Amino acid sequence: MRCQSHTPCPEELNINDHFVIQKCINKILKTQDAKSVNSYLVSPYLDKLSFGPYSKEEIDSAFQSFEIDFDEVILMDDASVGCQKRYYESLSSLSNTSGNAVVFSSTRLYGDLIQVKLTDYYGDISMSKIKNNAGLHTSQMYEYILKIKEDGNVDIILNSSTFYD
Repeated sequence: MRCQSHTPCPEELNINDHFVIQKCINKILKTQDAKSVNSYLVSPYLDKLSFGPYSKEEIDSAFQSFEIDFDEVILMDDASVGCQKRYYESLSSLSNTSGNAVVFSSTRLYGDLIQVKLTDYYGDISMSKIKNNAGLHTSQMYEYILKIKEDGNVDIILNSSTFYD
């Protein structure tokens, strides 16, 4: 799943991709925002990168720290928009429950960069609601940009939160 410029969507995600996404989720579960999360769903769709919650200074600083060209990431993300409609059963297999108000979603991997969102919905939802994008009312969302280090550990580079009424 590691994306190169203009790489088509993968048919299936490989075991290493699942391992990385699970490590990112585990890292987020240790944050103050997610300490109370015991069960969650994982969206079977890849997400689009989102930089809206971050200032230009935060983005520039983060990208400088791990030498990824921001413009190239944007081009790669634009090329992968079609991947958002591709259903990956293997992503949903990372869920540890069949219904919950907490859903994780992730982007494709760009070099050592991955973005994971933790979305808290009003009331429990099921995987079928996620598949159909039906009846989903967001309560709050936490966005994390994470870096996968050479030793396999994960660092949170940027994080933000948005609360909805």
